[in-house]
Amino acid sequence: MKVLDSIENPDLKKFSMNNKRVTLSDIASKTGLSKGAVSFALRNSKMVSEKTRAKVLSAAKKLGYERSALVSSVMSSIKRGGGFLESVALLNANEDEYILSKHPTLSKYCIGIKEEAKLLGYSVNEIWLRDPRLEISKLMRAFRSRSIRGGIVIGHFLGEVFKPKYSPIWENFSFVSIGVKSSESPLELVSTDHYAVTSEALSKCLKLGFTRPGLVMEKIIDEYVDGRFIAGYLRMQLDMPEQNRIPPFTASMREPGYPKKFSEWIMRYKPDALLYLRNSLREVFLDLPAKTQRNIRLVQLERRSDATDWIGMEQNNDAVGRVAMRRLADMLNKEPGHIGENADLVTLVSPKWFGPNL
Repeated sequence: MKVLDSIENPDLKKFSMNNKRVTLSDIASKTGLSKGAVSFALRNSKMVSEKTRAKVLSAAKKLGYERSALVSSVMSSIKRGGGFLESVALLNANEDEYILSKHPTLSKYCIGIKEEAKLLGYSVNEIWLRDPRLEISKLMRAFRSRSIRGGIVIGHFLGEVFKPKYSPIWENFSFVSIGVKSSESPLELVSTDHYAVTSEALSKCLKLGFTRPGLVMEKIIDEYVDGRFIAGYLRMQLDMPEQNRIPPFTASMREPGYPKKFSEWIMRYKPDALLYLRNSLREVFLDLPAKTQRNIRLVQLERRSDATDWIGMEQNNDAVGRVAMRRLADMLNKEPGHIGENADLVTLVSPKWFGPNL
């Protein structure tokens, strides 16, 4: 991937009664706001508060700003999707250049990001951050030449601490991390509520009449989300009779003899339902002897199947993407602040049960 040529912002220059040219920059300077915030305010966008909108309109009036037929035409074009007010970056921080299109979770994040960006008037520039040919200094110059003030970072997993060479990006531009925390970088996080994914799945199973639901969750995947999958499962078990509590099966699918270990865990604890995440786990389960599979219901923790008998949790990953884009827009268009001020903020999107009515 490379930094794509962004669509230039429309010329929003205005003329007052005395023919003095008034620009968005003039209004931004007058109000202390960004040009993006000024633009949103002038077109009555919900992305800015009523207080900010009133401040912008007052300043525009004093400066002699007048909406022209040309600008009205441009704004109508933007609302129809014919142009963009600003560009943002979508940084793929994974080692795999193409993971955003083939990973079941990341691809849904991207759908939500792009849909919301279009709705808000932003174009999206996809960039592979780990491209060996990419020089950070050149990337930053490209950002500035295209008026890119921030973006969303996606695809970074456990242990992938951003190297010091990436620090200028987080220090000079506004970025939101999506899905998992960004280690050692001051980024706001938007994510699915992984704790609720397992706690609600277990709760639904109990209401459906299952008495011994078991969780199959690789330890490394749980560590991606700071242990929230297993935490939700263990918490809900406190409401179960002690004799029905089953320890989670946390072995890695890459371990030698995984199917045998999995089968032994099933035979020992005798779960009547299995909470699982990956499609590959379902394949391993279906390859087990029929007596091992008997009377066990599969409950997936993320919708990755179109099977008619599928039940489980819809993590609403497209909604996660949309919320991340909204949070970024808020950061780009708020009153003056400083980069990284939202580093401790976490926004969680609730999952939804998909299955029989209870």
